[in-house]
Amino acid sequence: MINRATEKDPSPNGPRAPGPLGDAVVRRADGAWWSRIVERYDRFFFDTVPVDGAVYFRVFLALWTVCYFVPRLPHLRELYAETALRVPHPWLAAVGVLPALPVWGVWVVVLVLLSCVAAFGAGFHARKVQLPIILILAYLLGYDVANVRGYGQLAFYQWLIIYCFPYDRLRADDGSVIVAPRWGLRLATLLFSSVYLFSVLAK
Repeated sequence: MINRATEKDPSPNGPRAPGPLGDAVVRRADGAWWSRIVERYDRFFFDTVPVDGAVYFRVFLALWTVCYFVPRLPHLRELYAETALRVPHPWLAAVGVLPALPVWGVWVVVLVLLSCVAAFGAGFHARKVQLPIILILAYLLGYDVANVRGYGQLAFYQWLIIYCFPYDRLRADDGSVIVAPRWGLRLATLLFSSVYLFSVLAK
C-alpha cells in the first residue's frame, strides 16, 4: 500500500503537469501552435530550391512576349498609332490620356522592346533591361486594352513578379546549380492559382 502521508508535493521548479485536457492544451498555451504556423510559412516561402525553374521561366516569358508582338508588327499603325477605336486601360485613363505616337515612333518603341526582351531571355544584363521592358509594356498594353485581353494583362503581371525571381545565374563557378529562396516562385504560383480560381468562380 502507498502511504499518502509520506507523499511529497511536486517541486514547484519541476516540469509542469499536463492540464485536464492533455498535452495539446499545454502546447497551445505555450505558443507552440503559433510557432508551427510561422515555421510552415517560412518553409513555404523561404526554403531554398535550385534556381533552374526561375531561369527557365525567364526564358519562356521572353519567348512568349516576342511571339505576342511579332505578329502585330504589320499592324502597328492600326493598333498603336490611331485613336479612333482605342480603349485605354482605366488606370491610365484616370491619370491622363496616353499620347498617340507617330508610326515611326511606335516602330522604335517596339524594336527597343524586342531587343530588351531578347537580352533578358539570354540573361544579358537581365535586371537592367527589365525596367525599360516594364515601362514599354505599360504603354503598349495600356494603350488599348481591347487588344490585350486577359492573357496580355496576365503576362504584364508576370513581368512584375519575375523581378522577385532568382533568375540571374543558373550555375555557380563550380558548375553546380545555384539554390536560392523560392518566395518569388511562390508568388507566381499564387498568381496562376488565383487566375484559375476566379475563372472557375466566374463560370
